[in-house]
Amino acid sequence: MFIHTKEKSITTLQKISDIEIKLKDSSYFIRIHKSFIISIKHIEKLKSDFIYLKNGTQLSIGVSYRVHINEYLNLI
Repeated sequence: MFIHTKEKSITTLQKISDIEIKLKDSSYFIRIHKSFIISIKHIEKLKSDFIYLKNGTQLSIGVSYRVHINEYLNLI
């Protein structure tokens, strides 16, 4: 698995589900796909089935995550 930050990319053997558990109490991260957990402060816009990040990256939203993401982002 890869973790991307502004400064570097990190490779880890941890499963994304383990990292998600560690971040569960954080209000700064949200899982949007089976392969992606993102920081909400980097979201530029939500459009249809995609999230656009401030750095220009476009990430697809997994079907099973859509309702949760919409509910979560409407609370912010």
